[in-house]
Amino acid sequence: MSIYLVSLALIAVFGVAVAWRVFFIEYPRSAVDATRNELFEIRDRLFELANSGEVSFDNRGYKAARELVNGMIKYAHDVSAIHLFFANRLAGDRAKQLRKAVNASIQRDLDSLPKSAKKSVSALLAEASEAMARLVVFRSVGLSCAFAIYTLIHATAICFRELIRIARHRPAPKPEPEHHRNSVQESMDEAISHGPMKRVPTMIRREASRYTSRMQAGCTPAMLQAA
Repeated sequence: MSIYLVSLALIAVFGVAVAWRVFFIEYPRSAVDATRNELFEIRDRLFELANSGEVSFDNRGYKAARELVNGMIKYAHDVSAIHLFFANRLAGDRAKQLRKAVNASIQRDLDSLPKSAKKSVSALLAEASEAMARLVVFRSVGLSCAFAIYTLIHATAICFRELIRIARHRPAPKPEPEHHRNSVQESMDEAISHGPMKRVPTMIRREASRYTSRMQAGCTPAMLQAA
């Protein structure tokens, strides 16, 4: 019995260790690797932009954009929701002023780009910023789960909204054409329109005559003589 309990304890410890490594080591590491791959592609596109002659390699705006992307690649492993939270909470006035000065300097360098190249470079930097924002979310297991739940709820709400819209705009059934109405329906409408039980005998006689004429039309002469 004691060996059985020890085995269960070892299996539980091993399972917890594996889960810890997968969710808190390998999963964040894979998010960092995926983000760096995106940033490498953005840097390559930035290089192709300068290589095509649209912007000079010596332009201050190009150099600032390239250094900014290189800094994202270098320090991607240090970016997380916890780090950003404490950095914003613990940053003093001096740090905030320094950050504003750096942002203003980068913006001045980007303004030196030609108009045709400035739009392309700004779009690449926007993609890099989006990649870093996704890294903050998907590097954290808790934020990843919250994002997945939010996405599922939002998709479900969209589906229900579309179903309600389709149900409200469903066309009404078209009325049956008059030439498709048979004699029974005409008799029922006549009875309803002229009051109950007023012309029932007349309708019965008319229906009986119609039925008799149809039967006679379908009988052969031999059948009529036999009758």
